[in-house]
Amino acid sequence: MRELARAPLIAGTHACRHSGQFESQLRERGYEPTIAYRSDDDATVRGLVAAGAGVAVVPRLMAESVIGDVAIIDLDERPPPRRVALSWRSDRTPPPARDAFIDTVAKTCAELGRYGATRIGGTSQA
Repeated sequence: MRELARAPLIAGTHACRHSGQFESQLRERGYEPTIAYRSDDDATVRGLVAAGAGVAVVPRLMAESVIGDVAIIDLDERPPPRRVALSWRSDRTPPPARDAFIDTVAKTCAELGRYGATRIGGTSQA
C-alpha cells in the first residue's frame, strides 16, 4: 500500500464507490493518495497507465484485458470488496438459463476474491 500511495494514481471519479473506498483505505493507513487523473472509462484508464501517467488499482478482469507494455501486480492486501448485482424484469417468466447464469456469476465472484459470494432470496450477491 505504501508504494501505491507514493505513486501518482489514475482513479475513478467521485461517483465510483470502489475508488472512494480504496482512497479511504489508504488514508486510514496514514497515506494521502496523489490523484493524477480521474476517469470511469476503462479505455482511458488503461491508456493513461500505458502512457506512464500513473498507476491504477483495477479489478482483475480489467487488468487482464490490458494490451501492451503494462505490468500487472497483485496487491499484498486486498482492496475493499465490490458488489455485483444482477437484475431482471419481475413481470416476465425468466429464461431457463437465468439460474445457471446467476450460479456462474456467484462462482466467478467467489473465485476472484476471498470475500466470496452469497445468495440472498433467490438472487446472488457478491
